[in-house]
Amino acid sequence: MADALASDHPILCALGKLTCGLYRSPDYSWRVGAESEERVGEALRALPPEWAVRHDIMIGEEWNADHVLVGPPGLFVVDTKFRSAAVKRTRSGIRVAGRATDIVERTKDQARTISARFRELGLPRWVEPVVVFDNEVKGARQPDGLHVVSLNDLIKYLVRLPRELNEAELQRLRAALWDEATWPFERTHGAKRASASARLPQRSVGSGALAVLAVLAALVALWSASSRKPRTESVSRRSSGPPPAAPTVVDSVESTGEESRAVQAIRKRYQEIGLAQWKLTKRTLEVPADGSQTTLVTYADGRTLAKAEWVGDGSRGRWRHEMTYFQNRLEFLFEQRALGATTQRERRFYLVDGRIVWATEGTDRKPLGVDEIVAAQPEVVALGLRALKLARSVDQKPD
Repeated sequence: MADALASDHPILCALGKLTCGLYRSPDYSWRVGAESEERVGEALRALPPEWAVRHDIMIGEEWNADHVLVGPPGLFVVDTKFRSAAVKRTRSGIRVAGRATDIVERTKDQARTISARFRELGLPRWVEPVVVFDNEVKGARQPDGLHVVSLNDLIKYLVRLPRELNEAELQRLRAALWDEATWPFERTHGAKRASASARLPQRSVGSGALAVLAVLAALVALWSASSRKPRTESVSRRSSGPPPAAPTVVDSVESTGEESRAVQAIRKRYQEIGLAQWKLTKRTLEVPADGSQTTLVTYADGRTLAKAEWVGDGSRGRWRHEMTYFQNRLEFLFEQRALGATTQRERRFYLVDGRIVWATEGTDRKPLGVDEIVAAQPEVVALGLRALKLARSVDQKPD
């Protein structure tokens, strides 16, 4: 595809090489990305008929997913990448030209967003993230919780994945994929996206040449200035003292009034546990609580509890608690409780060292006040401790 761009404008290509890649036509990145998406879209047409594919879906106000797939192995979001440098997949992530990237986390964010959307529709099925490179991918190890493949291997890779959905689940997910109501941002922002695409700058040899000359002039000026600069370290810099201390990890919610970095770290670990949940040891316990029999499902790595899901239908109505742990200490609790036939309450609590530092209520994540957090503290901590004790004390065979 880069060759196609070069063949359209060989002069701009030559000027780009002359400036060591500092110059790119105004729409270069967009066009290369769009062409890569088209190549992947064409390749996906070769999937068997039981697969369903939808392309270019708006999943946020300024955020789209390249391709969303439903097939016998499950739900997938496919993100297309093109890199001219060497690409290597490792257990810890994706490296381009030997440098670490944030591609893994950004693609996982897409999967989490789409998973949440399907969960709201009553289809609690995790969306698996896939990154497709339109060039060769080296490395035998896949990053945790992510599929990384080259375009040439994409179809073969997908069809070889084990089947996870029965026919009824497959039909429901296919219907949701094609239902416009599943994608509210597609309705409200689709026209805006099309309008923005129509206004993309066109390539122009004349304007490109002028831009290259400007870049060359700037490079000459920088070189001239640097050659006149003394090569001695300034006294003021040497005597300026130690660098300022790094900010602490835990920023108090009371002082900032917003999510702290600690809360963001908790959310990241929660998402990572969801991705790696299938690797953990799952145990199911029947526990009497709230005046009825409840079910507690735990996920552990050895004797380290990572996650617990507790559901019941007691005197206060139907309820569900989802808890995640860090070093065997509760750090996140998602509470869902039915308040009536059609109304339910959602609350999320984030804990550091056994203390709630942030909490929200409702699907719009409205922050709870300090008084509400203080009132909820004892119950939240007690619930987390009880689930941890039950997970440790009951020795059942894995499911």
